[in-house]
Amino acid sequence: MVDCRKSDFYDAKYAEGGFVYNEQRERDWLKKHLVDRFNLQPGDKLLEVGCGKGLHSSLLADQGLDVYGVDISRVGIEAAQERGSQAHFIAASASDLPLYFDHGYFDVIFARGMSWYHYELDREMKLGVDPRIETAKFFRFLKPGGLFVLQIKTDFSGSRPAGDVHHNRLSDYRGLFEPLGDIVHVSNMAGVELIDDNQAAEVKGGVVIATRK
Repeated sequence: MVDCRKSDFYDAKYAEGGFVYNEQRERDWLKKHLVDRFNLQPGDKLLEVGCGKGLHSSLLADQGLDVYGVDISRVGIEAAQERGSQAHFIAASASDLPLYFDHGYFDVIFARGMSWYHYELDREMKLGVDPRIETAKFFRFLKPGGLFVLQIKTDFSGSRPAGDVHHNRLSDYRGLFEPLGDIVHVSNMAGVELIDDNQAAEVKGGVVIATRK
């Protein structure tokens, strides 16, 4: 299990090449399921937390957004900066955001695959992080009416094996975001609307959940 408070795991991961993506597929997905779906406009300020080597931040910047990517791994951020994109990259932990940004600065915050949203929704604090508290802190950096969009893999089975990825239920994600704003979108990554735990477990395909402040 990854300790998301420390950069050692990710430094090593990114030094070895990191995660592998089909760039055109990711570009198309972001255009359809993030930019177009939520009517994002050129110049909108977007923060990607846990940006890794910066691929998705760079692709979003290519679409005219004013993008800031933050990651705890300095190795990841160095690789991101080498992309030469228009995105801005900062090596920092999520708790350091007040050092760089004012409250109400962003139109959108995008979290993609962050460990908190796999391992900590059972409240056992395996990584020493309470995502309810930390996510509420993220919302402080959104403008009124701003969006927090989480994209993360899960099969919705509720399976949480020791030492392996946790597959939280749809209700776990709804329960996380309902106190923070209005949930305006819930689908799997292919865009199929998710209704409840049973239907989500049949459909599978991960979750995209957007909450408006």
